[in-house]
Amino acid sequence: LQGSVTGLRVTQTTGQPGSEPTITLRGGASINGGSDGALIVVDGIIRESLGDINPADIESIQVLKDAASTAIYGARANGGVILVQTKGGKSGKATVNYKGKLGMNFARLGYDMLDAHDYIYYNRLGYQRYANVSGANKLENQTGYGTNSNLCDVKFLDDTNKNLLSKGWLQMKDPVTGKDLIYKDYNGELDDASFRDVSLTQDHYVSVAGGSDRGTFFTSLGYYDEDGMVRGTGYQRFNGSVNASYKVLPILNVKAGATYSWAKKPKLWIGEYEFFYRTRSQRPTWNPYLEDGSPAPGWSTSDGNPDYYRPRLTRENCTRKSTYNLGWDLDIIPKKLTWSANASLYHYDYQNEKFDKSFQPQTSNVPNNVRTAVAEISRFSNVQINTTLNYKDTFAENHNVDAMIGGEYFDHNTFDFSAETQNSPTDDIPTLNAGATRSKTYSYKSRYRIESLFGRINYDYQQKYLLSFTARYDGISKLKDNRWGFFPGVSAGWNVTQEEWWKNSKISNIITNIKPRISYGVNGNVNGIDDFAIYGVYKQIGAKTYNGQTAYYNSTLLNTGLRWEQRRSLEIGLDLGFLNNRLAFILDYYNRTTDDLLTNLNLPAYTGFMSMKTNLGKLRNTGFEMEIRANILNNPKGFKW
Repeated sequence: LQGSVTGLRVTQTTGQPGSEPTITLRGGASINGGSDGALIVVDGIIRESLGDINPADIESIQVLKDAASTAIYGARANGGVILVQTKGGKSGKATVNYKGKLGMNFARLGYDMLDAHDYIYYNRLGYQRYANVSGANKLENQTGYGTNSNLCDVKFLDDTNKNLLSKGWLQMKDPVTGKDLIYKDYNGELDDASFRDVSLTQDHYVSVAGGSDRGTFFTSLGYYDEDGMVRGTGYQRFNGSVNASYKVLPILNVKAGATYSWAKKPKLWIGEYEFFYRTRSQRPTWNPYLEDGSPAPGWSTSDGNPDYYRPRLTRENCTRKSTYNLGWDLDIIPKKLTWSANASLYHYDYQNEKFDKSFQPQTSNVPNNVRTAVAEISRFSNVQINTTLNYKDTFAENHNVDAMIGGEYFDHNTFDFSAETQNSPTDDIPTLNAGATRSKTYSYKSRYRIESLFGRINYDYQQKYLLSFTARYDGISKLKDNRWGFFPGVSAGWNVTQEEWWKNSKISNIITNIKPRISYGVNGNVNGIDDFAIYGVYKQIGAKTYNGQTAYYNSTLLNTGLRWEQRRSLEIGLDLGFLNNRLAFILDYYNRTTDDLLTNLNLPAYTGFMSMKTNLGKLRNTGFEMEIRANILNNPKGFKW
């Protein structure tokens, strides 16, 4: 999508394989962070991301940006909509397809870090100048460039250690004392323990499709594996999908499908930011390996050789996502009136496990045997049921009408669980049950529901004059006094080149498409409101208990008058085509205003509350977009830009 759709921004915050970017359309429409993201709809099922979709399964992608087209999706389309249609079976002979891909990622050149000589020289000189100002006189106790450190190889040259010069040590003049220093340079030796010079990627996909006049089927399997440039990281994903349709009766078509994905994305024992700056800026006078050649633990879990801590501080996780859907299309009046219905379940399951085996930093005389074990589970499920009645007909030969009315029920349930134990007796049992101390237990449940009515009417006259009306009426359990919101949209267009007077003009051979258009619509948003905020939110006191009982308090000032954020968008556009549309321009100006922004209002301390959620403020977003398409040779094999 990046670079192929005007006004669409893909933000990647990390280079870790399997990380999912944020997709924002037209700069966002809210101040509530994640609520700016586009709504992802795959085969009519709402998903939280595109990360579990195998690209080889995708048939087409459509991006909806203007409010007139997104209004039909109501409350969740405040940040635009990305519609994904996956492949399905076709009547005819069964076909089997396989696609494979192998690749390599090469590490970019790192920073040119100071070697041990320059590191010692500038640090000792700098500390001496600092000491002259502050009165400090502890140069030789400074880790890395002082001579009293047991972990770093820096010493004053004397008769007892001059033999080290024959063992790879180097000699330099001390800029502070003028004496001779000897040191060992380990600059860059952590690179191989931290990063891969080349990481491999493999992608395999196989699909089987077929069908007859009565029914069709499609099934696929995919496997993706990518090594991370950071050792110990990577991404593995397995995908499976199946869908089928069958005409039970000439007027009744039943369809069903299921998808499943499993993914593993190993994590580090410290944050990515800390890992990079700790390993890239490690003291070059510290030997990352012990005398026997084994990795050295260093000062702590963040200041040591990653090869030492990687097998001891284990991190494992996996994510499972599955969808199931069943529906039908019933032709009440063939080719005119159709009743469609669909029910779907989307289930998300994330499992994360951590275990710290016994480890001992070089600065400690005893090992750390706390052996913390953590298990975390996060689950949610979406139940989505919708039904529509579609009518399509032509009146008086020239008037075309396509009308639809429908309803939807959406139910979201969340469950999170985590537990932690400590003081396991052995490294061999990484589960919670071996821990002698139960240090933490936590669980969380939440739920919200949306009920909706929606409709759309499309009208055109000889494909010249185009008019569309959409409307959606949403009610959500996150609100109370203003639970229901109405979100309309209207758009109009004029195909000038369909006019007879234009077709008869000489310029029609040059300008082959002129379509001015205008649209206006309203979307709603409540993503800044917690599921149960309007009913009262409670927290435990800092001490957890009071007089032997669980103690909690009302932590949030209740505001049952919260309203929907209202995003009102006006768009004016023009489509131009030249030379049989070999050269095309798509021009758009939009003006989008979001009213009643959901935000936290700071309160005076004497109220007993720090803040209160309220509707306050306005956000305006305007822009101009231009898209150019060129097919110079105007044939399927021609050059396209």
